Parts: sequence; C-alpha cells; structure tokens
Amino acid sequence: MNKIHIGYPKTATTYLQKHIFPQLINHQFVGHPEFHKFGLMDIIYKPDRSIDFEKHKSHFKAKNNFISFEELTGPIFKGSFMIDVIPHRLAKIFDSDSKILITIRRQDSLIKSAYIQYIHQGGTMKLGPFIRHPKYGMNRIDLNTFDFLETYKVYSEVFGKENVSVIPYELLKTDDICFFEKLEDFFENEKFDIKKNTLEYRSLSGFQLSFLKNLNRFLKSPLSEKYIIPPRFINQDKLRRKLQASNILRFGSYFNAKDEALLKHTLTKYQEGNEILDKTLNLNLKEHGYY
Repeated sequence: MNKIHIGYPKTATTYLQKHIFPQLINHQFVGHPEFHKFGLMDIIYKPDRSIDFEKHKSHFKAKNNFISFEELTGPIFKGSFMIDVIPHRLAKIFDSDSKILITIRRQDSLIKSAYIQYIHQGGTMKLGPFIRHPKYGMNRIDLNTFDFLETYKVYSEVFGKENVSVIPYELLKTDDICFFEKLEDFFENEKFDIKKNTLEYRSLSGFQLSFLKNLNRFLKSPLSEKYIIPPRFINQDKLRRKLQASNILRFGSYFNAKDEALLKHTLTKYQEGNEILDKTLNLNLKEHGYY
C-alpha cells in the first residue's frame, strides 16, 4: 500500500525527511529530489488538463511508495489554493487505498513559524498584515488552510477514514518515543532509530528579522515583485544564510505584545475544530493548548 505524508509545513518535515524517512526498509522513499525528478510538482501547480496522470502513475507501479512533500498542503504563500484539489489528484496517481499521514502543529505556533519563513524568503509585511492580508495573488496566506479538521475530512472522503492518520508535532518535543511509536504504527512494518531532533535550519531571531525584513524591500528574492539592488551586488539568499549562521543582531525580541495577542486571538478561530478532531482521533490536543 502506498503511503503519503502531506505535511503540514513547519512540523519537523525537514528533520523527518533527512534523518528518519531514509531509514525505511520496506518502502521506497520519495522525498524532495524524487518529487521534482518525476514531475510531481504538476499536481500542485497545473490544471488537470495539463497533467499526464497515466505517465505519473507509471512511475509508481509498485505499491510500496512513501511520498513526503509538505507543499501538498499548499503552496502556503500562494494561499494554498490547491489544498482541496490535491487529494483527488494523489488518488488518481497512487490510488484511493493509499494511507495518508498529516502532521499538524498548534496554529498560532505554525503561523508564527511560517511568518519567519516568509521573511527568510523575502517578505516585507509586518505580522498583522501578513495574517489579515485579504488580497488575491502572491505573498498571502489563507487562514482556512490551517483548519486541520477540514483537511482531515477532505482526505477521509477521498481515501477513507481508516487510511488517514494525524500526529501532532508537539509530541516530538514532549514525548518523542510516543511520536515514533505513532509513526511506526502508521507504517506497520518499519522500525526507526530515533535520531536527535537537530536544528536543520536555524531561524533568524530578534533584530535579525527586523534587519532582513527592511532590507528585503530592496533585494530580489523568491517573494519580491520589485527590487532595486541586483543580486550580483547583494544576494538575498546568501545574505540570509550568513545571518542564520551568525549571532550578529541575534538579540532582542522581534514579536511584541500586540503580535502575541494577535496570534493568540487567531488560535481561537480553530479551537472548536481542534476539539472535534481531538475527540474523533484521541490526539490529546488539549494538553498541547490546541483548545
């Protein structure tokens, strides 16, 4: 049986993809390189009429594939506009009896982490406009993306409730043994050597975020629509990586009390759905502050 990990982003996906999933013995792991190699980005960005489903299906004739790609819930900074379409496309390629793994993270924490990534990639908005940004097009998130109950319902309708598993990211922090037991239950025939959850990419913090956010207005980046300084003079990605590796400006707090209050208020949007999801799947979300 094929198995698919759809994310969410910011739920230790990079750690799992680098250190845990390569340990798979009874499954063929399809990570980022293979996802691109086989052209599976088509199912995220192209209309149905432009996708050769039979060609994609021919690459995965064996029934022991495991796909892990967090943009299957997105892409997050384009409003996750395909989130409800992608499940049906996955079923066309990997069949509707595939097992689905959804890793989640308390929404205020996930959105905060996504905002930091947004600045990493060239964003210039403050947290408030980033969350409330109502416009269509680039550089926006859709808060409904993080309605985990709705995502669970959509995948359950396509693949069956018995084939959809949800694991909260917080377990990896508070009880990693339990987290990996749930992961092994999902795979049924795999065992993992628990690796220390090392920090794959050290985020910017403090005044580093303020510095880069303001500088992003002038630099070319994945999210910038206009720029003044060409990358041959200042490369935003290289600069950001140097900042991440250093302690320069790594002091102070970027998020103020107003930001934290906004994040806390944003969480209330999801609490009812979180509670229903918790009672449906017995995830112990309440102890992690989901509601």
